Amino acid sequence: MTDDTVDGGANYKVGYRKPPVHSRFGPGNRANPRGRPKGSPNLSSVLKRAAREKVVVTERGRRRKITKIEAAAKQLLTQAASGDPRAIQLAIELLDRLERRDSAQPQVIDSASRAQSDAEILKALKSRLTGANKMESENDE
Repeated sequence: MTDDTVDGGANYKVGYRKPPVHSRFGPGNRANPRGRPKGSPNLSSVLKRAAREKVVVTERGRRRKITKIEAAAKQLLTQAASGDPRAIQLAIELLDRLERRDSAQPQVIDSASRAQSDAEILKALKSRLTGANKMESENDE
């Protein structure tokens, strides 16, 4: 390691995470000053846009336009139905994941049952609070 001086004139050890003073970034100077331009798409948005593009397919002798993601899903399930083991495994995993996600969705509660649940919770809370006040008064005696 070498010694270098800092602005104050004190000794300064150059080493790990301590670059020499002359090679440091100055105030307002950054390694990538312009960075990624605003509005430039990231990988996720590019993939989503590409998946929504339409392609022409022929089904049962008729031409129709569907999205690329729909075409890919149809091809995957067609390959799985024809006996491709990798396609079968992937299709089963995807369908299982979708079913688990759909079953994990919160259930819609109607306002009457919500009001009843709220009333029960408030009643239990009130009894706990009044019971706690009784316990405190008994302890004080």
